[in-house]
Amino acid sequence: LFRIATEYVIERHAPGIEPVAKRLGHDGSGNSYQRQPEWRAEMLEIVKLARANSISAATLLISSKQSWESYQQNLETPMEIDLDANLQRVAQELAEQIAAIPEPGGDTSKLYEMLQSYLRSFNRVEVIPWKEFVPLAKGRATKRDKIDTSEITTLASRVLNHPGFHADVEQFIRRVFACAAEALQAYDEYKRVHGLMDYTDQEEKVLELALENESFRASMRERIDQMMVDEFQDTSPIQLALFLQLHQLAGKSTWVGDPKQSIYKFRGSDPQLMEQAAKQVSAGETLPYSWRSRELLVTLTNEVFTSAFHSIPEELIRLRIHEDRKEEAAGGWVEQWHLVTTNKPGEASAIAAGVQEQLIGERGIKGHDIAVLCRKNDECTSIAAALEAIGVRASVAAGDLLAAREVQLVVAGLRYVQDAYDSLALAEIIHLSPYHSAHEEWLPKAVSAGSAVHEIWKQDTMIAELDTLRGALHHRTPMEALELTIDALQLTRTVSLWPRPEQRMANLDALRGVCERYYERARIQRGAATVAGLLSFLYDTPSAQASGSGDNTVQVLTYHTAKGLEWPVVVLASLDDAPARKLPAMGVHVDPAPKFDPQDPLADRSIRFWPSWYFGRTRFDLFDQRIEGTIENQIAQQEAEQEAQRLLYVGMTRARDGLVFAFRKEERKTKTTVKTAWLDLLKHANGDTVFTWPQER
Repeated sequence: LFRIATEYVIERHAPGIEPVAKRLGHDGSGNSYQRQPEWRAEMLEIVKLARANSISAATLLISSKQSWESYQQNLETPMEIDLDANLQRVAQELAEQIAAIPEPGGDTSKLYEMLQSYLRSFNRVEVIPWKEFVPLAKGRATKRDKIDTSEITTLASRVLNHPGFHADVEQFIRRVFACAAEALQAYDEYKRVHGLMDYTDQEEKVLELALENESFRASMRERIDQMMVDEFQDTSPIQLALFLQLHQLAGKSTWVGDPKQSIYKFRGSDPQLMEQAAKQVSAGETLPYSWRSRELLVTLTNEVFTSAFHSIPEELIRLRIHEDRKEEAAGGWVEQWHLVTTNKPGEASAIAAGVQEQLIGERGIKGHDIAVLCRKNDECTSIAAALEAIGVRASVAAGDLLAAREVQLVVAGLRYVQDAYDSLALAEIIHLSPYHSAHEEWLPKAVSAGSAVHEIWKQDTMIAELDTLRGALHHRTPMEALELTIDALQLTRTVSLWPRPEQRMANLDALRGVCERYYERARIQRGAATVAGLLSFLYDTPSAQASGSGDNTVQVLTYHTAKGLEWPVVVLASLDDAPARKLPAMGVHVDPAPKFDPQDPLADRSIRFWPSWYFGRTRFDLFDQRIEGTIENQIAQQEAEQEAQRLLYVGMTRARDGLVFAFRKEERKTKTTVKTAWLDLLKHANGDTVFTWPQER
């Protein structure tokens, strides 16, 4: 909906943003860890945070000015000299010197390639990304070649003095904010004109009524005796403002939450804001008992997190076993799995083998009593695939819905129903369906008979049913056409012949869910829902396959998804996945008010956008050290590490009976190391890590 409402705004701003975005590296190019951000996504993040914090379009323009001014403090004073001409001259001279060397050393050859690349771009008057200055600033030559690189490294290092760099950063920040501000207004106007409202609108409107409408306030005073807020730690800023206003109207409220489990900052919650709000509570009560885990696991989490959560009083962390469950809660067990491998795929395979051999095999634990927790969805997919490969069912979605064989068959059927001349769809039906009479020898006959074979294929009763459906298609809804296609293709019988029939039936249900989402989009756009539209929606809107389910299915999910759930046994994976330490202040962030106002918790909050201009593992010490020294970066780093610690707490407290720490161990000739960077964030007040792992196990 947002894309539809704001498309014309974004496209109108794009010509002014994209050239500078390309120079700063915000055009979405690159792959893997070198993937560069895309300015549209950053603009969308600004809009999302603005709405979550009730920040107006006018305030966004003020944030734009503040963002540039704070960013500028980390740059050098612009220089009047022509840095481009001087750098081009020195690069040309240096390249000529190196070209004259018969057999240059390795570093010299690399430097020559960099110089040639820079000169080619310069001579063709191409856009030279600012990140290209960084390798030149660090350029070096092999010592025996006696090449003096001091002048070019000095000139390239002065990128922070470059007037063009200053102008690009300022323009980029201001234009992205301007686009976000106008998009915010366009989105609101689109919803107003079409009579639409989303969830954030509901929060904003109720907050507005609670603040300004006396009739609403009087009604709430009469109707509400007490307000209850659950999962308080995950409250968004605008929800906090609303709850505080409702508390004033009710006069009495109860807030239930656990700050140790605040892990949803990426969804808009603000742990620091919640902490400030919690300090306003006049009286509080701590729930001291664990009603889930066995005694050994409770003792473990107590000892670990009373040491690691330095800012939280011990009595708010340490849990006890209630007398009523002393007997049933006795015992518990903890294991560590050292995964002797060197890469992520090997780690996934080793965890899968551990689940099969150690838990299901030796301990006799049922698959559905086991959960494997990962940091990222792609890690879940890898571990689930590794489990499936050795015959252990896993719960995670296995990939794209359109990649499932049963879905491909249905989609081919829908395409044929939509277009009788779609010979490719017809061939796919014959190839995929074992109940078509030509299934076994369709390819040789198609090669020998050519297009004439199509009429023979259509004589099968399956295709005849699809032809009949086409004749009445204008009387059928897309969902009815989908169901009739499934029936004509005998999908229920077909999937029973294939491996994992329950999973395949679940995928067909997921396909029905996509059809429902298509209906919703058609309703929002006030357009007709058709089979052709459904097919377009399927191809344009990626959807995941259904998660596995049933007895003996191992649950594989992210730590975030696991919150609020429990299993008898939990395997903790991704334990080397600590937050990246590279300049966390860069990007889009909300800056809090200088002083918290409990009467107006959203007052004076602003959005800051500091764009990066080099990426991946590249480091430019002159700029890095300045950003690292800022209070913004120090706060961002601390917040990232604290949230990672809280996420570990969530993971470790999901288990009832047993807990497994699964981490990689790399054995080399000189030393053996364990990959536990995430666990290593748990530290005593003196800086020592809480966990010390035996190297041999």
